Amino acid sequence: MRFIGLWILVAVACTSWSQNSEPSDIPSTAAGQSGPNKELPTVSFIFDHPEVAPNHFEIVLDRSGKGSYASHSDPKSEDAEDTALKDEDLQRTFTVSQRTLERIFELTKAARYFDGDFDYTKSKIAFTGKKTLSYKDKQRSSSTTFNWSENQAIDELQNIFLGLSSTLESGARMEHMLKHEKLALNGELASLELAARNRQTREIQMIAPVLQQIAADESVMVVARRRAERLLAGAGGEK
Repeated sequence: MRFIGLWILVAVACTSWSQNSEPSDIPSTAAGQSGPNKELPTVSFIFDHPEVAPNHFEIVLDRSGKGSYASHSDPKSEDAEDTALKDEDLQRTFTVSQRTLERIFELTKAARYFDGDFDYTKSKIAFTGKKTLSYKDKQRSSSTTFNWSENQAIDELQNIFLGLSSTLESGARMEHMLKHEKLALNGELASLELAARNRQTREIQMIAPVLQQIAADESVMVVARRRAERLLAGAGGEK
């Protein structure tokens, strides 16, 4: 699937597609949640790549663990055929687990709040996307842009944020499939299970509402329902 392809691209160099936000009776990730509080310290991550989907996404996370996600995919991108609905924007709000929240801010501090140049320039590295990490609080505002960094804190942060994007994009695809392509759900869930085992996706609980609906829908294949149940059970360990 697309989001695994994006991770492979990053891994080769250094070691989803966007879904629409049409009205739905499926509980969205944003249900009952608000976005990040700008009065709190925030970390943000922006990703841009013309040949993968999503071509652009932005994550903003505040110190309480509340975040927002926005992505866009161009139908001309290399991965566009993996999308059911092309040239659409996806927007979600979410909350991350305490463990992930603390790790993100620990790494941010270790990376000097992104004050400096962390891009690797000692030799030519394949382009894996333009990434920008930013930090803001009442005392400071700083950011750094890179293709790949040998700084361990920066590298781990990009992996966390790429994983969050993969989870949210997969959740959006499943919302669409549950309404329009139920037979496709098993393949998506199988890919998500594999990605979760390989740590290529993060915070499965962010998409718990759609997984719960899949697990409870008797018109969905039993094997797909069981996969959704396993993912929900594993998501409990991330909190």
